[in-house]
Amino acid sequence: ADLCSAAADDGPEAHRPGMIVRCPPRFRDGDAGGAGAGTRAAGKEHAAKPDRRLRCHACGHVITTAAARRAVNGTHEHERTNPAGHRYRFGCFSQAPGCACVGHPSDEHSWFAGCTWRLAICAACVEHLGWGFSGADDFFGFILDRLSA
Repeated sequence: ADLCSAAADDGPEAHRPGMIVRCPPRFRDGDAGGAGAGTRAAGKEHAAKPDRRLRCHACGHVITTAAARRAVNGTHEHERTNPAGHRYRFGCFSQAPGCACVGHPSDEHSWFAGCTWRLAICAACVEHLGWGFSGADDFFGFILDRLSA
């Protein structure tokens, strides 16, 4: 099952508005789902109000809620470095009705075995927020300092 439907002919690095793809209804049902996230508090392993809305740090658009926070490989929060040397601290979420995915799924340099990824962007302002992962398990990885409460 794919997290977001196919986008465009360019790779995941493209951010043209015509490439924005909304996530399917199974990821939009109910309130936006997110996790303990404030600009820096998003990754803290503390109990958060489940209905707390998490917003894009750039424009304030609701992306998810604390209720959608989830563990992948045993933990909500992860730190990974991409091939270009950029280090990211991100949290995993099961739902994100306020985001869109761009590009074709890629398994190249995936941080999670058996998963493909696409860029996840704010559906309102197109800010890069993280990645949508699809495979045996579907989830979002949002860069924690790009979400605010």
